[in-house]
Amino acid sequence: MMPLKRAPPRRPPAKQPMSSAKQVQFLSQQQVQMTRVLQQQTRDRRTYIVRSILLFLTLALMTGYGYYSYGMIVALTVLLGGWFMGWLELLQIVLAWVVCSAGQPNFDELLRRADIMSQPMREKQSVSGENEFLEYGSSSMQGWRRSMEDAHTLLLLEKGGFFGVYDGHSGAATAKYCGEYMFQFVHQTKAFMKGEISKALYDGFIAIDKYLHSLPSFERGGCAAVVLYLDGDDVYCANAGDSRCVMCRNGTVDALSTDHKPFLPSEQMRIERAGCYVMNRRVNGMLALSRAIGDFMFKNNSQVSWEMQAVTSAPEVRVTKLNRDKDEFAVLACDGIWDIMSSKQVVDFVRPRIQERMPLGKICEELMDACLSPQPFRLGCDNMSVVIVRFKRGPQGGAPSTQATATGSPHAPPLRVPAASPSTAVDGGNDSKADASSHGGVSQMSNGVVSTGGSAGKAGSVSGVEEAALGKKKDGGENVKLNKSPSDSPDLSSAKLIPTSSSSPVTSALRGTGSCDSGESSLRRGDCGGGPNGSPVIMGSHPKVVSPASASADLRAMSV
Repeated sequence: MMPLKRAPPRRPPAKQPMSSAKQVQFLSQQQVQMTRVLQQQTRDRRTYIVRSILLFLTLALMTGYGYYSYGMIVALTVLLGGWFMGWLELLQIVLAWVVCSAGQPNFDELLRRADIMSQPMREKQSVSGENEFLEYGSSSMQGWRRSMEDAHTLLLLEKGGFFGVYDGHSGAATAKYCGEYMFQFVHQTKAFMKGEISKALYDGFIAIDKYLHSLPSFERGGCAAVVLYLDGDDVYCANAGDSRCVMCRNGTVDALSTDHKPFLPSEQMRIERAGCYVMNRRVNGMLALSRAIGDFMFKNNSQVSWEMQAVTSAPEVRVTKLNRDKDEFAVLACDGIWDIMSSKQVVDFVRPRIQERMPLGKICEELMDACLSPQPFRLGCDNMSVVIVRFKRGPQGGAPSTQATATGSPHAPPLRVPAASPSTAVDGGNDSKADASSHGGVSQMSNGVVSTGGSAGKAGSVSGVEEAALGKKKDGGENVKLNKSPSDSPDLSSAKLIPTSSSSPVTSALRGTGSCDSGESSLRRGDCGGGPNGSPVIMGSHPKVVSPASASADLRAMSV
């Protein structure tokens, strides 16, 4: 009889490597849990020390009184009797309750310290619009937070659009300013004038950060920023911080941004070179992201360039070609969404609703409701802002351009903004000679290449009718004289506002023609502009022209 052959042992299936998005999500959850454990251990240690001291003093007084009044034998009898009868345990419980009640704040105090309310603000501010190339929907919600510190930018351009989400922290002024003026700073760079959009986005982030730093009294807060610029079939994404942008390509997720966390090796290396450290996965144990606009308390090292500070505003820029047969939509959101859902979960949530032709603004609202925590002190208590951009199959199948909003507040009226050729030029990165690879400014994607040097397509220009209409003054238009800004920020000398007729509540077209002098002297004079008076293109949340000086006053008002 032949012996039976044993079947070879089954090898366990090889573990699939965790994607970068899942790693960041896992590390974020571990960070929250570790922080809570450390805080609880600290409270328990303090309670134990105080309770032990009080118990020791109580026993000493009881023993001393018994010995003084009745002698040693009576004192020992009292202690032993109390021990067996449970008096000491009862005393320990009472003392522990007294110490815990005295040492811990009440519920309202805990809410105040956590900067959250007892009930969430579920009111949402939604905006939508479309043109021949795309359709967008956006919504924002305050949630459990006591104040709304998020802002966003929504602009429909001639050949695409410009969209941004800005997640503020330690104040809303930085995020609101970026929501109002980010496209201005990008539009006024030298790289934008040359058609180098990727470098223009990079320089725009640096320029707006330096300008805020030049203000005499600016608050200590900052914001994470992610922007999406669409120029025809060219898609550019720039981000600094932990706000994220993902694209759905034929049902799969394509990450257009990377969360910048201090515990990542490349980020930690730059932080330590700038003289700071990473503790509890935070910069100096305080800030949970390694790149942001603002946060100037981490940008005071004069030995390194502005792009190589511990918390840098240098964005990571990525560009890809749009395949309108496969590419469906893109989602921009703050970490209030990504802390609850992964990129895959968000795409799976949005895609079937788009296929059911649900309005994009309604999809944003349902996504925020799904991420909102039912109770305080949990994940899902942060401000939430979402922008969904759906790519149309072709420019012929879409509707004409309807409205656009440049807003730092969800209450801003719509604003019609045509695409404009570059006017004013400001180079935000000339003072630093560090290569782009040191700060993550260059990224390689599977279907496109991006470089902060700018291998990008040129932006579309305004049509001839708009060119003629906007080159001269119309009824209701006005010329506004603006103050000069600091030398390291865009010079805004004057601007022209021309209201146009449209079916939307408030529509405006801002455009100028003219030549731009080359050289840094022309920038300082303020005569390098796009309009007949040397004016650049100005956009804001309201149909008015705002100078940097007045913007400084707005910032002071925001901080109040």
